[in-house]
Amino acid sequence: MLSTLTERGQVDNVLIFVSDSHRFDSVPKTVTQHGVTFEGVSASTFTASGLPSILTGQLPSTHKIWHFDDQLERMPPLLKNARNVGFNAETIWTDLPPRQKPPLKIHHVDERTKLDELDSPFVHIVHDKGGHSPYNEDFENSQGSEAYFENVGSHRSARNDYVDAVESSADRFADIVAQLEDRSILEETLLIFCSDHGEFIGEKNLGQIYGHGHPMAPPLVQVPIVFCGAGLKSGVVADEPISTADIAPTAMRSLGWSPRQDIFGQSIWRKTPSRSQPLLSEVWKKGKHRGRSYNKYAATGAWSTGESGVVFHRYSALARASYGLATHLYTASHASLTRSHANHVTIKRILGSHSPGVVKYGSNLEVSRESVTNEFEAADRTQYDIDEEQLKKLGYQ
Repeated sequence: MLSTLTERGQVDNVLIFVSDSHRFDSVPKTVTQHGVTFEGVSASTFTASGLPSILTGQLPSTHKIWHFDDQLERMPPLLKNARNVGFNAETIWTDLPPRQKPPLKIHHVDERTKLDELDSPFVHIVHDKGGHSPYNEDFENSQGSEAYFENVGSHRSARNDYVDAVESSADRFADIVAQLEDRSILEETLLIFCSDHGEFIGEKNLGQIYGHGHPMAPPLVQVPIVFCGAGLKSGVVADEPISTADIAPTAMRSLGWSPRQDIFGQSIWRKTPSRSQPLLSEVWKKGKHRGRSYNKYAATGAWSTGESGVVFHRYSALARASYGLATHLYTASHASLTRSHANHVTIKRILGSHSPGVVKYGSNLEVSRESVTNEFEAADRTQYDIDEEQLKKLGYQ
């Protein structure tokens, strides 16, 4: 499909810019004007699962990466098969050296590499802070997400800060476009702007919560995917939604490689994929108590678009309800702001998105629980230590 919008049969380079926590309805025109924009459905609502899905084309239930201390069995083919590989995450996980940054460790990448250090041909990944909290603050000079929400003052201010944050991310993306143009390789590069998941920014119908992960709902699932460079026409808006899991196979096809056949994602480089099932999202949040693991929240979503779909919750309804109320009203970094406006309606709405076994959004998509993954499995691999202070600063604890 994309190849019909360019005269190029394939490209020399691929660059994937992942703007963290970036909602589809907030993507700036300064991004979409560069290429072909799709409404994306994120394969997960949490970075630890969503980023590996972008780079492998697999759903979390297949690659089995659920948390930041998990690691893929091997480097994804998109990176492993490239002559020159770059992975830069300098605007996020800023307190950690490259070898300890979870996005790099998950994918078996040892060193951070900047774009100007890479010779063509290359595959380069940029994991950008995007709209991640604390909104519109760089991590190096921030006291963290919890302090941000305690001081932001109002829902309106938080939403305005979020918009400023994604616009700053778009500016950093524009800098990359300019770098490729200055090197005269933009036309030889498939440049992809995307996000690993969306973000709650105080939606009243969901209890005025913030962040991501849970509950699975349209603001977390609906994300932008914009294909630029490679001689593609600019300012084009596509009609059909695609999955973030389609990014890796599309990138591989654009390079002239054949993606694996056992992945969920499909290439849209040469044709529109034929879907035999809805677009899927998966998330599994686990905890530990006295050395034993327990389920906090788990769900599979089946979507016709990012706004219309069905969420099938897993495991204990009581655990989900308790976790939802406890985190969004007390323990999460945004809890102080949500709690300051909380009432019985807020509580009802939080419970309504966590407790039911099935939650429907938008139109009545006909899909059965039996047609999607019923149980999740953890990766049977050695886990590495994660910096707990960095997680707390990011608002994950």
